[in-house]
Amino acid sequence: MKLNFEIEYRTVWGESIGVNLGSNDSEPVMLQTEDGIVWRGSTEAKLPTGGVALLYRYGVWRDGKCVRREQASMPHVLATKGNVRTYNLKDSWHDAKRVAGVAVPVFSLRSNGSFGVGDFGDLKTMIDWTAMTGMKALQILPINDTTITNTWTDSYPYNSISIYAYHPQYVDLRQLPKLADQDKAAAYEAKRQALNALTQIDYEAVNNTKRAYLHDLFEQEGAATLASTDYKTFFKNNDEWLIPYAVFSVLRDMYGTPDFSRWPEHSRFDKVAIAAFAAKKDNHHKVQFYCYVQFLLHTQLLAASNYAREKDVILKGDIPIGISRASVEAWVEPFYFNMNGQAGAPPDPFSDKGQNWGFPT
Repeated sequence: MKLNFEIEYRTVWGESIGVNLGSNDSEPVMLQTEDGIVWRGSTEAKLPTGGVALLYRYGVWRDGKCVRREQASMPHVLATKGNVRTYNLKDSWHDAKRVAGVAVPVFSLRSNGSFGVGDFGDLKTMIDWTAMTGMKALQILPINDTTITNTWTDSYPYNSISIYAYHPQYVDLRQLPKLADQDKAAAYEAKRQALNALTQIDYEAVNNTKRAYLHDLFEQEGAATLASTDYKTFFKNNDEWLIPYAVFSVLRDMYGTPDFSRWPEHSRFDKVAIAAFAAKKDNHHKVQFYCYVQFLLHTQLLAASNYAREKDVILKGDIPIGISRASVEAWVEPFYFNMNGQAGAPPDPFSDKGQNWGFPT
C-alpha cells in the first residue's frame, strides 16, 4: 500500500522531518520540502501479519539522528484499507517552549545604506542583531501594500489594498542592478542621501522616488527579468492574485482613486474583461511593471526568511485584521464582505469612545 505523508512544521536550518513506521527504531521515511515549512513524502508499506493497522510517529532529524520526536501520548494509527491516502498533521506537536524575541515594523529599520526607509535588506541586519543578542524570534508588522492616496495617510500598515501583495517601499534597491544612466544614478543617490538623513521618514517623498527608480530600472532590466525562469515560476504560482492586483493598481493610477465604485469602467470585476484589459498594448507594460515589483519583493523577502532560518531565528509575520473597502479583495470578491458594516473596537483605556477602523465586516 502506498502512503503519502504531509505535515506543516517550521524547521530551523539543518533540520528535516522523518516518519517512523511501526516503531521508533524503524528506518525513517524522510520527507522533502521546498520552503522549510510544508514537508511531503511517500512510501510503500505492508500491514503487520494478521493486522489491520500500522502505527507511525513524526520526528525532527539533524545529521542523521532524531533530535526531537512528536510529543503524542500514542503514535498515530493508519487505517489501511488498500487505498492511497494522505495524512496531514498541522503543528499539533511542537515542543512546548518559550523563546525571547522582538517585534518591529520593517520601515523603522533604516540603516546608513537605506533609501529613506527600512527595507528587506535591513531586515537581514535585524536578524543578525536578534541572533547576536541570543533571542530566537523576530516579528514584523504587516508589510502589505497600502497604496491608496499616494499621501502620508497610506503609511498605516493595517489598511491594506491586498492580502497578498507586499508594499513596494520595502524593495532593497542595493540588491538590484545599477542604473546604466549615470546622470540619473547620481541624482537618485543624492536624493537617497537626503531622504536618509531626515530625522523622520518622509513617506511621500520616499515612495514617489523609489517608485520612479523602479520604473527606470524596469525599462532597463524588465524584459530580461520577465523572461527568466525564476520569474516565470513565480508568475505561474501566483497569477491568480497577481493579475487582479496589478490591473487594480493600473486602474487606480489611471482613474486617480482605488475606490472602484467611482471607476467609469471595470467597477465590477469581470475576469474575462480584466484579462482583455491586461492584454491591450497600452496596458500590458503597466501591468507587467507591478508584477515585476512583486517578484523583486518576493525574492528579497524569501532570501531574508531563509537567512533567518540559517541563523536559527523564527521570522514571524503579522497580517492586517481586515482589508480596505477600496482593495483588490473587495473588488474581486465582494461577496465575502458586508460593505455597509464597519469593524472597530469597543471603548477601552486607549479610546474611551471606542475605535472605528473603517474596514468592511
